[in-house]
Amino acid sequence: MNKLAKLRPAISTFLMMMAVATTSTAISFLNQPVSTQLQIGMGQFTLYYSLMVAAGALTTPLAGQLIHKLGAVKIVIATAIWGLICMVLFSVSNSLWMFYIVGILAGALGGSAITLLANVIVQTYYTTSEAASLIGIVMAGSGVGSILYSAVIPVILEKTGIAATYRFIGIIWAVLLILSVLILGKATPVAEEKGGELGTNGMTRKEALRSPMLYMMVLSVLLLTCGTGLAQHWPAVLEELGYNAVTTGAIISFYSAVLTAGKIAQGILYGKLGLKKGALIVYALYIIGFFLLLKAAVYPAFLCIGLGFGIVTTLVPVLTKSLFGQKEYAGIYGIIAMSISVGSFITTPVWGVVYDTTGSYRPGFLVMPVLIALAFLLQILSIRLQEKAKTM
Repeated sequence: MNKLAKLRPAISTFLMMMAVATTSTAISFLNQPVSTQLQIGMGQFTLYYSLMVAAGALTTPLAGQLIHKLGAVKIVIATAIWGLICMVLFSVSNSLWMFYIVGILAGALGGSAITLLANVIVQTYYTTSEAASLIGIVMAGSGVGSILYSAVIPVILEKTGIAATYRFIGIIWAVLLILSVLILGKATPVAEEKGGELGTNGMTRKEALRSPMLYMMVLSVLLLTCGTGLAQHWPAVLEELGYNAVTTGAIISFYSAVLTAGKIAQGILYGKLGLKKGALIVYALYIIGFFLLLKAAVYPAFLCIGLGFGIVTTLVPVLTKSLFGQKEYAGIYGIIAMSISVGSFITTPVWGVVYDTTGSYRPGFLVMPVLIALAFLLQILSIRLQEKAKTM
């Protein structure tokens, strides 16, 4: 296989993750103008996005099973068309309840499904070591997309209005996904390339459900999503630390850039050092970042947090394959991926309650290192159990 053909799955999934950013960053620019147009509060309006995330979380395990039955190409094409239809529906929505309903429909077969599919393709078309190196680059596609949409969408919105902008986002979503399918083409899964039968190694979904490793992974991810929830409050955190709006924007931009680079760096680290050694370094940086926040060393803190934050999207998919194999990877990872969405959905308002109760986000800076350390220990224990099972 030549190098270009070898890279096709990586390029394809990178474009998928760029598409995923339309369902988060791109549509977020419409929140303020739509809520103003409907004459409702931002809290009421943005509940549609929470419903979208919740719908994605609930359907992720089903999407994992459908991938095995229908194949990647059919799922991507269906999702491209469905997403475009939903954006058109958003463009004609003129009441809050319509946004709620369309949000649920969009989430049921949207960004969560494509993120799962991108992970499945990377783990299927590359060896474990190759996947470890490439997953960070692939996941950085959402960061690159966010940067581009942040520059383009405000201009489109100003010149064309709300309805046209929703339709534009839908077209971008569909074009990127269809292009990803064309690039993937007939690339050869790694097991077939080596003369084996795809999916013959590893656990079935039923076997995984009986394994303590699965529940350790789910719990570790739920603990890590406490950081995802806290990240939704970064502007308020920086305001508490005394930064004005302009400086806060600069710090968040710095953090976003580090986050994108951090995903790539993590992938390279796992590929070079292995999962255990690479994870130790990344987890240590993540923990140090929160201790630096306690000292109000903001830029060093966000550097460390940004480098460690992507664990859920880089380490977890590769570790899942390492623990459970490729046999029914999509179905097993679908369960773990559901905990990512559920955890984020729950923890975001929880940190808001913490702030309302204590008047500060500092309790979060103290609690997060403990939660991160527990997540690391659970994942290391999972690896130990798998290694022990191999020797039996």
